This record gives sequence, structure tokens and C-alpha cells, in this order.
Amino acid sequence: MDAVYKTLSLDPNRREIRLLKIITTAPQICCKLIISISLSKKNKRNHKRNYCALSYVWGDPNNLRDIEVNGAPHKITKNLAEALRNVQFHWARVNPNHEETEMLLWVDAICINQKDLIEKKHQIPLMGDIYASAGITFCSLSPKTTRTSLSLALDRVSELARRLEHNSSDDESEIVPDPVKIFETLHISGAGPEETTNETEQREARGSDDSQFDMLLELMGLPYWTRAWIFQELVLSKRLVFFYRNRSIGFKALSRVIEWAGAVSQSASSSSLPLGVRYAIRALCTDSVIRQTKYTRKILLTRKSTTDLVVEDVVVQWLGEFGTNLSATNPKDHVYALLGISGLAIEADYDKKTSVADVYITYCERMMTSTRQMPSASLAFLRSAGRANGSPGPYSLPTWVPNFPHCASSKACTVRPFPGHEVPRCDAWSTFVEAAGDTKIDGRTLVTTYLTVDIIEDISGTFGDSTAVRLNFLSSVFKMLRHLYDDSGRPYSNNHPFIKLASAFCQARIDWESPEVMRVARMFQLAVLTAEDEAPKDERVVKALGKNFAQQICCDIEEISDRMDSMGWVEAMSAKRITLFCIELVSMNPFKDNGSAHEIFADQLRHSFDGMQIARIAGGDFVIVPLAASIGDRIVLLGGYNDVCLIREERGYFSYIGPAGIATEIVNEKVSQARQETQLIRIR
Repeated sequence: MDAVYKTLSLDPNRREIRLLKIITTAPQICCKLIISISLSKKNKRNHKRNYCALSYVWGDPNNLRDIEVNGAPHKITKNLAEALRNVQFHWARVNPNHEETEMLLWVDAICINQKDLIEKKHQIPLMGDIYASAGITFCSLSPKTTRTSLSLALDRVSELARRLEHNSSDDESEIVPDPVKIFETLHISGAGPEETTNETEQREARGSDDSQFDMLLELMGLPYWTRAWIFQELVLSKRLVFFYRNRSIGFKALSRVIEWAGAVSQSASSSSLPLGVRYAIRALCTDSVIRQTKYTRKILLTRKSTTDLVVEDVVVQWLGEFGTNLSATNPKDHVYALLGISGLAIEADYDKKTSVADVYITYCERMMTSTRQMPSASLAFLRSAGRANGSPGPYSLPTWVPNFPHCASSKACTVRPFPGHEVPRCDAWSTFVEAAGDTKIDGRTLVTTYLTVDIIEDISGTFGDSTAVRLNFLSSVFKMLRHLYDDSGRPYSNNHPFIKLASAFCQARIDWESPEVMRVARMFQLAVLTAEDEAPKDERVVKALGKNFAQQICCDIEEISDRMDSMGWVEAMSAKRITLFCIELVSMNPFKDNGSAHEIFADQLRHSFDGMQIARIAGGDFVIVPLAASIGDRIVLLGGYNDVCLIREERGYFSYIGPAGIATEIVNEKVSQARQETQLIRIR
């Protein structure tokens, strides 16, 4: 193949690309590679030459197939071979008046000499334009295993799309078409004998609840949707056709089904749907890339139609955040794969002399420059950085540099509050964050200003899988509550330590009348119920729902009753509210009702019981912190970054730890009173 590439050398100045013609696919795939077009705007006539692009997951680099290109042998991955065997069929369906061999296709693995780093350096920046200029992008969906129901899933989603289109044309007033009606007697259209050759696949074709959920979940859970390069391809392409073997569906139809499923899942009646329909809706809602593709396309259109630089900043910041969810084989591609969308002035450099850390630092520098109209977002990349996100990691990253590979595999560490308690940040907060004139990158060091909000004095254990670890977590939280309760004179007002703990989960100060107090209590009760798996169930129920649990969170009804006569009117009213809270607390009903139990478990997952700790700070409040946090860590605001975070002083410099969940009012009070206490900090 080296000789083939030499005879078809590319002129970087003319932005030339090669195209592929598929001659035959059986018994062996034979192709012809040609230099066809220049993407340069000066070559408008040549630029209009019609071609298509192929989007696919490379797959296992060791699972290779032999093909022939311009008479020379060439090896490609199994996934690409399958895509080349089937793409002509789908091209012919779109172009029925043309011969299959007329198709011109751009395929990265063949059209770019992958062994030539210099060629890759000038071809990779063109990939955004390549997909944007293609008439159609054909997207090959490769299953994870040979045992697949992908054809059936595409048939089912296609049928759902047709029904939704028919339903909306019949009744335009129905905003969210009835899911029971849409799924009624749903059949698999066009299921061929190759998909129903055994009993299991015949059952799947009939569409039982489990098989319907499994096949849709397989489609939505394909590795294809998680790849960084593919996200750029989806966003920039004019027209998308997703295919597997001889089945296909367009982007518009797939998007319509997914958006409808999302609307159904958010409706008040979703919990009352038949189980099979609910499963199917849940499977369709596991997608995020299709929805994010539509959103990104919209903001890119806005960027094209306006000169407002703030829009440009929004695009760059959004991609920086969403891009952490996407995976890449080469760690540098977490940056390079989205350059066609972000427009960041970064040159792709795959030379081993250029480290991954160097690439990520360059990305941060360009991010800071590109968000100049939004100074509070200039350090937005910190959301994917820190010891909480695995830094320094295998690439020896500075702790302030985003750890994209870790976040792609484990998700970025976040501390999410309960919704509904958003408290406005005071003007002093905004002024401090936006006054980021001293913020800069100096080699491997981030220089900015900081304001200390508080310091961690005590911290809980972690909530792990083993009984001992979970019991240690609960015991340490209960001890911190008791310590604060005794030190503060055993208050029954809104200064009660459990109210402060619940406020940390809400990231806003709440009172006993807030339903979130009970939600937090239920999370801990569920933790008690599941902590001692080997203990008898009755014993665990007593610990979780009896007066013992109320005592553990410093809400002892007997103690309240004994002190009631000596209380003032205000404290007595608070004590009565606590009494009502305790009566509801010992109710078994939420754990008997499956729906409520699932909600409590979802709260645990949403607020990362498995990925967080609870810390008590010097000011007498609680903070939700990541597992990487330690006693002595500082809770701070940083110039150029809107979120509250943690830093640690070690060996004469500071390292960035991660996010912190704290009541907004605490930060408002601190930043309003102590603006003069801001200092310069160097983070490594």
C-alpha cells in the first residue's frame, strides 16, 4: 500500500483528499483509491463533486480482514470490512437510478495513510470539512457480539417512527402521542429468515417485554454512540443513515423516537404504563448522543448566524463538558476529535515526543483564550480535572488539567444537589469569579486567585460494597452529627445538625418543613437496611425504622418530650416539627411500596453514595465531597471558575482535588465579607 499512497500523494495547500470506489465485495473486497477533490474554497467546481462518507467504530485492531486496494493487499478491521460489504446496498436505496459502483466513499482508515504522521497531521484537521461536505454519511452500527438482535431493533424503531409520524399527522393537538397506542400490536417489519433462525430469535421477533427491552437497550448501548470522533461526524454531516446489514434508519426518524420516549418518561403518567412499554421507553431513554447531536447542531447554526462572541464561548464550553463523556483509543483524540466543531486553534500532533499532558495543557490554554467573553467559564475545564478524576494518572497530568480518559470510562466526578432549591449567587461571588485577570497557565502550573470558604475538620468513611465499609460510613456520619449536636447546645431549630447535613445535599439552607429533609433521612435508612446483609432482616428493619435510627441522627423523641417544658416558644415549635418528622420517619410504608423504594435508591445513586464522603467543616456545617478529599483540604472559590471546589497544600504547592457541595448561602456570606482575603495561588 505504501506504493499506492506514493502515486496518489496529497497537496496540503489544496486541501486534497482521496476517495474510494468499491469494485466488488465478494469473494474479496476490491477497491480503487483515487485523488478526487480539493476541499479548498478556491476549487468550487471540484468541491461540488458528490461523495459520501463512512462513519464506523474501528473495533479490535487485531481482528483484521484482507482486502485489495488498487491491486495491492491491505488489511482493515473486521468492523470496517462489514461496513464496506453493506454500504453499497444502502447507497443504492438512496440512489435507485445509479449503479452501486458509482458510489464514491471517504473512509479514514483507507483514504488517509495511517502510517504517515505528516499526512495525518494535515488530513485530520480536514475531517470536519470532509463530513460537512459529504452528501450523505452512512453510519455502520457494529454489535458487541455475534449474538445480536440489532436488525430487529432497527426494524422496531423504524416502525415506531412511522407510527409517530402517522399519529402526529392525524392529531396535531396531541403533543406526546399515547405510548400504549404507539406500541399496540407492534410487529417487526421485514424480519428476514436470517434473523429468526432459532427459538430465541423467534421469541424476540414476537416482541416479549424482556426481549423488546433487551434489543432496544442493545441498540442504544452500542459502543458507536460513545466515540469522540463519531460525535463530530454526527454533528457535522448533512444527512445521516444508520445501518446494520440490510436494515437502516435515518437520523430524523431515530431522533423523533428518542425525543418522544424522553417526553413520555417525563410525563406524570409514565409510572402507570404497562411494564413492557415502560421497559421499552426506559431503553430508548438511555441514549444521550442523538439528543446532544441535535442540540450541538442548533448552537452551531446559531454561531454561524451571529457575530456575538458569547455564543462562541458557549459552544467551546459545552463541548469541553460533553466531550468528557466520549471515548477515544488514542488519548490525544479526546482533544483532536472535536476540533472540527470547537474550532480551537490546535494542530494534531501524534508524535510520541509530544506528551498527552502537553496536548491537554494546550487545550486548556486555547479554552481560556476562547472563553474571553465569559470570564467565569475560563477554567471550566476543572470539572474534568483533579485527584477526584484520577489525576495525575498514567499520563502524569497536572492536577488542574482535565483527565479525559478517566472521565470517559468512569464519568467526571460531580456533586449534584437535589433540584428545586437554587439559591442566587451574590454579586460579590460573581465579581470575584469574573475578576480573573491574574489567571494564566505557566508551563505545568495554573496561576489564579482564590478565597478560602472553610476547611475540612472531619470526614466520613466511604460507602463501599462490604458490610464493614458501609457500617464504618454510617458510624462516622452519625458520630459527626452527634459531635456537632452536643457542641452546639443540642438545638431543635434550623441549626440542628441533620438540617445542616440535608442542606449540604441541597446545596441550599433548608428547614424542617422541606421534603428534602425526609429524602435525605430515607437515603440513610436504606443504607442501614442494606449495610448488614448477613444480619436478620427484622433486626435491620428495627435499626433503620425504630427509635434507634432517630437517636442516631439526633432526633430522639423522648429527649424532646423531656425538654419541652423548658423550651421557649420558637424552639418548642421547632421541636414539634421534629416530633412529626420522627413519627413519619419510623413509617415502613416507603419501603413496602416498590415505587417509593426505587425513588429512594435512585436518590442514593444520583447523589453518589458510592462516590462521595460527608465532611464536617470548621464553621460547623457539612459538605459533600469526593472520595479523594481529606481532612485539612480547603473549600475555595477560584478566579475564573464558578463552582465551589477543594484544593490541598502539599510540599509547598497546591493540588486541585475536585468539587464540593455546600449550601450556597455559606459561600455568599463568606465572599461578601472577605473579598480582601483573596490570594494568588499556584496549582500543579
